[in-house]
Amino acid sequence: MSRKFLGSGIIFALWIVFIILLKTFDVAPIGPEDTSVGFATVNGAIHNMLGFNNTWYTISKLFGYVSILGAVLMALYGVYMIVRKRHIMKVDHALLATYVLYFAVIVIYILFEVVIINYRPVIMPGEEHVEASFPSSHTMLGMVFNGSFFLLIQRYVKDRKMCRILSIVTGVLLVASVLSRLFSGVHWFTDILGGVWISTVLLLAYDGALDEVDKRRRRKKRKKKKEAASAPEQNNG
Repeated sequence: MSRKFLGSGIIFALWIVFIILLKTFDVAPIGPEDTSVGFATVNGAIHNMLGFNNTWYTISKLFGYVSILGAVLMALYGVYMIVRKRHIMKVDHALLATYVLYFAVIVIYILFEVVIINYRPVIMPGEEHVEASFPSSHTMLGMVFNGSFFLLIQRYVKDRKMCRILSIVTGVLLVASVLSRLFSGVHWFTDILGGVWISTVLLLAYDGALDEVDKRRRRKKRKKKKEAASAPEQNNG
């Protein structure tokens, strides 16, 4: 088994332990409408320090839209390639791995809208009640979408200068997505941490999947070279 897959599995197991602790350790009703949250001392202290910041909240939404736009463009490109190739399995397997990653994000997002671990530390403008807050979906989207772009850029952009520029852009967007959401104050600190944590699990598994795609591509190239080298010998025979 790939070390990246193994690492992803271990980190995922620790994430599950973290969720259990969120429901059992230092739980106190410090949220709006007397909603409780684990690690209440840490969460309460950080939220009291940051408070709700509408400017950072607006900025975090903009970063979220940029990340989603990138994912939508990637999805549309995939649809184009499927139509062009006329069969989904003829599409580059790195692209297919990317869609599996995106699907996993959607499943996790829906799951934690149903299985609620934490509620927000604030009632959002225009809402009457608190909403689900764990893990921070903006954090997860920003990390996974930009992180996947970063990994693809490292593998497939051959121009070194362009690769460096695009890597910096995606890296900045990734970090900004996390920090802007933290500073906005619409999540508990552990919600942000949970989003970073599960994103790391997904990206590590995705990186391992891309390694497998690269290995398969190299095997195909070696096979073609052997076939090309054996062809003249067969003709001479």
